[in-house]
Amino acid sequence: MKKVILIVLCLLVSLMMRSPQAYAAQSITYTDRLAVIAEQTGGSLSSSQAHEQAIRRFIKEVINNENFSIISELIHPDYVHRSPDGEVYGSEGLKALFSSYRTAFPDLNIDIDDLVVAGDKTVLSFTLTGTHKGELMGIAATNQPVKVHGIVISRFEEDKIVEEWEIVDLLTMFQQIGIVSLPA
Repeated sequence: MKKVILIVLCLLVSLMMRSPQAYAAQSITYTDRLAVIAEQTGGSLSSSQAHEQAIRRFIKEVINNENFSIISELIHPDYVHRSPDGEVYGSEGLKALFSSYRTAFPDLNIDIDDLVVAGDKTVLSFTLTGTHKGELMGIAATNQPVKVHGIVISRFEEDKIVEEWEIVDLLTMFQQIGIVSLPA
């Protein structure tokens, strides 16, 4: 029994300690590594790992690559998105929200700065980049680049995102597109 445990531990350490470059060269993602570990140890992803995987997939596929067809796999039917701008309900409301951002910023990209998982919640710190080439909140295109930070707290239910609270640094965005200036 001790020999089996030692072999499994060595396998886990070797899988987790490989450099990110080695995985990148093989096109293996962090999520893939977790799945390999789960498969080789006879287990499945923990809820924390599954929540992290869902957030990373949502950012990569839905937001950055406009793959709205997978929203139902990640978003709970009772989904609510809350921000200072108001609330959005359900997957259709979420699609409309991201479509409006994609219209304003056709090259919209979200980079994950930090992602923390605790219980049924995740906290994501991100950087949004893009070029203002379409209407945003009634503001005509300025063709100015933006780079702003934000935070999203997501709550999971039945392994799907059911509720989110988002704060984006709109003051900085408005300064960058030239509609707000602060006194010197």
